[in-house]
Amino acid sequence: MQNKTQIMEKVQVSDYFHLGLSQSQLEFVDVRLDTDIPLFIDPSALKVMNTDWSRNCQKLISSYFRLVLESIRNGNQEKAKSLLVELSEPNETHFGHSMNQSQGKGMGEIRAIKIWEALSNSLAVKTGLIKDLEDTVLMIDGIGPDLISDIVTNIIREPLIQYTRLMCEKYNIPMTEFRSGKLWNPDTERWERKVLPQVVASATGNPKPLLLVPRVLVRESITYNAEEFNSKYLYEKIQNECYAEGLVRTIKNGDTRPIFKKTIKEKFAGQSVKEQNINLTIDRKDVLEQYKSNKDKYPLSTLSNEELTKILDKTRD
Repeated sequence: MQNKTQIMEKVQVSDYFHLGLSQSQLEFVDVRLDTDIPLFIDPSALKVMNTDWSRNCQKLISSYFRLVLESIRNGNQEKAKSLLVELSEPNETHFGHSMNQSQGKGMGEIRAIKIWEALSNSLAVKTGLIKDLEDTVLMIDGIGPDLISDIVTNIIREPLIQYTRLMCEKYNIPMTEFRSGKLWNPDTERWERKVLPQVVASATGNPKPLLLVPRVLVRESITYNAEEFNSKYLYEKIQNECYAEGLVRTIKNGDTRPIFKKTIKEKFAGQSVKEQNINLTIDRKDVLEQYKSNKDKYPLSTLSNEELTKILDKTRD
């Protein structure tokens, strides 16, 4: 006979609260409660969401990261480190790569120091190339979709709590007063905690706060991609520059074509993609602006019902 913990394994939010609804009928991601699912919050999705709620989230992200950058550039390194140390690896969304029970251990001081060192030593920060949080994915080693999603979750935790409350009211999910994780206050420029109505749930008998996330915000990765920026934007820009200067390749019929991208790549052998992105963008800032403009207009597509359900079903195997 199965014990209570075994019975609760692989139970999704809709199961736990007996909603009787499938993912296609829900506005939020119907995550599992015993583990993480390989999904991430894409900050670019907030821009096309275009609601008061999403604009507030964007304001929070901008105010936080602006302060981190200003602190570094002004030499206030302790301030920058203190802002980063307060970040944690959030368990409440059940997003990420954990194979077993969701158990983020917190970014901690060591990880925060590594992020601070990467930012404070980066030419991209010193020269002003990096302005927005997503830019770090293009140029800072060690920062990828999972870390961006975690940072965003921390910063917009309070709006996510508010959204969760709306969903609870809509779907009659019970809530309880619970001390929140750290909340970013752009007015005081500090992290705070509050006692707020929250959902608590767990598949292991130890209920913890749960954040429901709008499905329109989640992706299997995030929109900004260092390799894409490198190959499809920077390398193509260099191809065009070389062509204009007469550096071309000639095909059999005598016509000319731009040089191969592999020829450009060979020239920068020994540099990582992100190092190249910094060095090649310093004199081509228009390429970065074009990339960001395109991504603002055309972020990664929202996951369809079929795609999202497939991810959730695969996770349950």
